[in-house]
Amino acid sequence: MTTSLPRFSTLRVPPELEARVLEGIRRARTRAYRLRLAVNASFFVLSAGGSYAMARATLSAAQASGFFTLAQLARTDTGIIVAHAHSFGLSLIETLPSADVALTLFALSVFLVATRGLVHALASLFAPESGVITNHIAA
Repeated sequence: MTTSLPRFSTLRVPPELEARVLEGIRRARTRAYRLRLAVNASFFVLSAGGSYAMARATLSAAQASGFFTLAQLARTDTGIIVAHAHSFGLSLIETLPSADVALTLFALSVFLVATRGLVHALASLFAPESGVITNHIAA
């Protein structure tokens, strides 16, 4: 069986080809690392703002519901609180705005995930060969 393709041993490869290919790969990786950094930085900023806004909303809702007034009672009338600890604890929990607290905790967990992504993106940008970043980490 005869083929019209020349044998690979007779092909002449320009000497600078390998360097050009490696440089192209390096540029593509750097571009991908910078894009990952930009996405993670914007996610970090947005989640930080959301966490701050939710924390402020939760604190104002707790203030409006009388949570802080009731909690301050524990400091001033300790003897009464100790005698009726169970009912005081239930009253304190009932005044806590639970939906706001849950949303604040969710916003804080998103912020922590964004912080992790930003740290990994920075590590991969400045030390891409260190092996810090693995494929299972979401960008």
